[in-house]
Amino acid sequence: MNKTALELTPEEWKYYQLDDKTEPPNLDLSQRREKAWKLAQNLADLLRSKYQAKQVIIFGSLTDPNWFDAYSDIDLAVWGISAEQFYQAVGMVTGISDEFKVDLIDGETCQTQLREIIEKKGIKILAKDT
Repeated sequence: MNKTALELTPEEWKYYQLDDKTEPPNLDLSQRREKAWKLAQNLADLLRSKYQAKQVIIFGSLTDPNWFDAYSDIDLAVWGISAEQFYQAVGMVTGISDEFKVDLIDGETCQTQLREIIEKKGIKILAKDT
């Protein structure tokens, strides 16, 4: 059975990684990961307040310290944003950070297989008042 990229183990990912991809010297990955999490939480709050997002889930390398590296981005799936406002939300989150690339997908309209993986392996970002 074939696997999607989200289903690969860290060991299987090594096959696809470039050999010359090295981490910058003196990079503290735990601090970088913590900064990425804080940014993801802030983005979730913005998506809720400005675009009425009902649910925000983080997925990808940020959910697993073993997968997170110097080149990791922030992958967010969102539910509840109207179709009319979705690309405004994409523009907001993708342009907000110089340090991290941010990807936003619509959890309601993405491919079923991707949605199932996100719902199974992703981490819900709770609202601050929750």
